[in-house]
Amino acid sequence: MEELHRVGPRTVVWLNEAQHYLGDPHAGERIAAAIHTLLVQPERGPVLVLGTLWPDYATQYTTLPPPMAPDPHSRVRELLAGRIVHVPVAFDPAALAKATTLAEAGDRLLADALTRARSGGRLTQDLAGAPELLHRYDTASPPARALLDAAMDARRLGVSLHLPQAPGSPGHKAGAERKVHGRASEAVAVRSGSGR
Repeated sequence: MEELHRVGPRTVVWLNEAQHYLGDPHAGERIAAAIHTLLVQPERGPVLVLGTLWPDYATQYTTLPPPMAPDPHSRVRELLAGRIVHVPVAFDPAALAKATTLAEAGDRLLADALTRARSGGRLTQDLAGAPELLHRYDTASPPARALLDAAMDARRLGVSLHLPQAPGSPGHKAGAERKVHGRASEAVAVRSGSGR
């Protein structure tokens, strides 16, 4: 968020997994307000703000709360209103034909993705690297696989993306230097191979 004031004309702001920004309980509403301000100030544009957002989060952020209930996503809802573009799981035949035309015109990345994704039409997933991520997961060493499993379990249980580092690990900061969202963090260590 602290960098949004530096965004100038002809800039693309990319919010990958936008729920990590817009859904943050401490900063999400401020981020939505800052993005809205960026988009409505004519002297700052043209600017494109593009992000990915899972459907469940889009529903959570755009649904009005019941009367008298807290409204934790009012600015996010305002920002997203009329701006959500739903991307289908797979390209339909017409979209695949258009992608093929672009690939034949020289788009090598698209041509490469089409060699793997044409039959199922799941071109978006291929371009986002899903097959490579799955391959790395499937071929990971046991310690790496245990760490990935623990990280996925932690995310499913609601743990933040920003995990504190264990004492003695590379990059670990001690005492007053170790802060997570403005408060001292607790050390978390994950032992490879535990529980799997």
